[in-house]
Amino acid sequence: MRCDANRPAPAANIAFRGRRRVGLVLAGLVLCAVGAGRAQRPKPQAKKPLAVAVRSAAAPHAMVLPWRQIEGGIFEMGSTEGDDDEVPIRKVRVRTFELMQTEVTVAQYRACVAAQKCTPPIGEDDCNWLLADREDHPINCVDWNQAQAFAAWAGARLPTEAEWEFAARSGGGAQAFPWGDTPATCAHAVVNHGADAACVRGPGTEPVCSRPRGNSKQGLCDLAGNVWEWVADGYDPYPDLSTDATARGRGEDHRVFRGGSWGFEPALARATNRGWQRPYYRYTDVGVRLARDAPPPRAWRRQRPHCPARSRGCRSGPWSMVSVRPWPPVVRCGACPWLS
Repeated sequence: MRCDANRPAPAANIAFRGRRRVGLVLAGLVLCAVGAGRAQRPKPQAKKPLAVAVRSAAAPHAMVLPWRQIEGGIFEMGSTEGDDDEVPIRKVRVRTFELMQTEVTVAQYRACVAAQKCTPPIGEDDCNWLLADREDHPINCVDWNQAQAFAAWAGARLPTEAEWEFAARSGGGAQAFPWGDTPATCAHAVVNHGADAACVRGPGTEPVCSRPRGNSKQGLCDLAGNVWEWVADGYDPYPDLSTDATARGRGEDHRVFRGGSWGFEPALARATNRGWQRPYYRYTDVGVRLARDAPPPRAWRRQRPHCPARSRGCRSGPWSMVSVRPWPPVVRCGACPWLS
């Protein structure tokens, strides 16, 4: 029988049929009405999953830079064996951060110029920007403002003096160079030993990470030699015994760079040595290395069930720890938390 809730049953048919047939017809009409009501009822919409706002730390251009995490700590910053601006020695607390393994290369800086976010280095004829086959050399001839522009484009920043020295001393160790206290030689760093023992084949830089014996314990290259590296701080003598590791100094007139270079003697590649110049200074022995804040530690919460098999002794099933941040979450399975 066709169910049409809007069409009434013919009265003539009901009049001459028996009581049983009348009951069947009435029952059919009730069922059709109920079905029509259900057909007209709007279907419940499926709940949409909650949107999760994910803020990526990657730069919008998705350039992959070689980052190394430097575990924070407290170290004695400065030295009594250097210049007057390296004292007083003070204990400084450095938070965990990330530093580029290498100095910024010509190829990396060229990508920023191509994106019209950086200006080309303009300076001496020996600038790597103007020379062929220097894409894997550190960018040089950039001033402090150009270094800042590249850092902003890369989604990073310049390291502070305290961060830089902490990393150059392999995590704040009591040592003069990234590799220890052995004086710098051509095997450790691209520095100037004089005309009779130059560490480079000609005037200028060498490819980044070309002196692995000079790496820090964290695997960072060229923290001593090759090019000086701009940092965030303005230049001022160390004013007090502050433990603050943030950028210091009024320094709009002069900015600090660190690490020595191919054009200077090995002694100036010490981790505590401080160089400084005006922010618009560009030369063939000055470059840049970037830093950024470390990602926040993962917060773990217990969830069940996520593990593939029941852990021994777990009556209610296996357990797992699921990270809440950063996104995406990571599941880590293990034994019962209440058992040793």
